[in-house]
Amino acid sequence: MKNLIDVHNHTVASGHAYNSYGEMCEAAAAKGIQYYAITEHAPTMPGTCKPMYFTNFQIINRNAYGLNLMNGTEANIMNEEGELDLPPRILALQDIVIVSMHSPTYNGAKDLSSCTSAVVNALRNPYTQILGHPDDGQFPLDYDQVIAVAAEEGIIIEVNDASFSPWSYRQNCRENAHIYLERCAHYKVPVLLNSDAHFYTKTGSIDYALEIVQATNFPEELILNDKPEVFMNMINRRIQAWGGKPIVF
Repeated sequence: MKNLIDVHNHTVASGHAYNSYGEMCEAAAAKGIQYYAITEHAPTMPGTCKPMYFTNFQIINRNAYGLNLMNGTEANIMNEEGELDLPPRILALQDIVIVSMHSPTYNGAKDLSSCTSAVVNALRNPYTQILGHPDDGQFPLDYDQVIAVAAEEGIIIEVNDASFSPWSYRQNCRENAHIYLERCAHYKVPVLLNSDAHFYTKTGSIDYALEIVQATNFPEELILNDKPEVFMNMINRRIQAWGGKPIVF
């Protein structure tokens, strides 16, 4: 499978990544990525951008660096109500909205019921497009319920390469990935393998994630990385559902 898409990447603006916007884009282009996004951590993550950062993406050339370039956020799920840490008026300005659970930003209880409610409610947010790294055992999930809602809403499930790396701080990721991938196959929910790169050499890299999906015999037709038209159709359907304009390169 040729990897053409990576829409989960961070720069120095996130506070704990180590390259500039341009360096990340150049590295992605050199690896043959065609559809690329920088998705910085939203404002409740310590050290990241202020809300204003997410309001000025219109100045960026969509075809810079020879890429089909998008911008957005990795928004933090903050509580059991699924509240995100950017308001709707700013979420509406994003090309890509990934929602994720992080220890520094989640204020709810960490039992199965509470975490599942948090994620399910976030998936029902009209601006949500992708569920980021749903593999971390620190936030136990009822995967059947989560993936069923993803199927209803047209949400993409991320297989996060960084989760399976030797330096990952997330818990029980491989075991959990096998469970949620089986549910994705059952409900026919597409997945996207993303790098979650915080350093330029990692952008576009999905070797660990690819190993996981291959080990589970996950259906190739549900992997979006070599299907940019299908991916963009899913993203644009979510945008148009709340009245936004589709992304055009």
